[in-house]
Amino acid sequence: MNSDVRSLAPISVPAPTARHHRRTLRLAGAMALSASASLLVVASSLATQSRLGAPLYWAWILTGLQVLAMWAAGRQKWWGWLLGACVQPVWIVYAILTGQLGFVPGCLVSAVVQLQNFLSERDASAAARHVLNSDHVAGRPRTHSWRCRFTVRRPCARSHSGNQPRALLDTLVEGAS
Repeated sequence: MNSDVRSLAPISVPAPTARHHRRTLRLAGAMALSASASLLVVASSLATQSRLGAPLYWAWILTGLQVLAMWAAGRQKWWGWLLGACVQPVWIVYAILTGQLGFVPGCLVSAVVQLQNFLSERDASAAARHVLNSDHVAGRPRTHSWRCRFTVRRPCARSHSGNQPRALLDTLVEGAS
């Protein structure tokens, strides 16, 4: 046999987690909400004879939703980036109905960026929660800023390059003050 031939072992794929199922459900819900809102924009534009092509209130509603999404993303709410991404297809429908096609490329880019931020923030927040809930980072006691809201500390099961006993950590903290 040829020594360059590699074995054709099956690739193991990790089983989906509960967090993966929640994310999938949230994405599906956002897509359904976006499709429903797009249909509402189309239906209201057919029922109204405005010179713009769609009722003017849709611009205000969509702007309000976009501002709410930016506020929520800035406050690190899980739904902020997702709301921003699901508003973009509705903006695209509005832009097509009103003949303002210049909105379409910006909305496409915005939808991709916001969806990517939603997906990456969910992964990053899980890692950040682990570090924030642990008693130590790199073998040193954590120091908090005055804005930190994480006051309850739980013991960490993972090693952060120096998993020292709690008594030693308390000694270090008392010695530093």
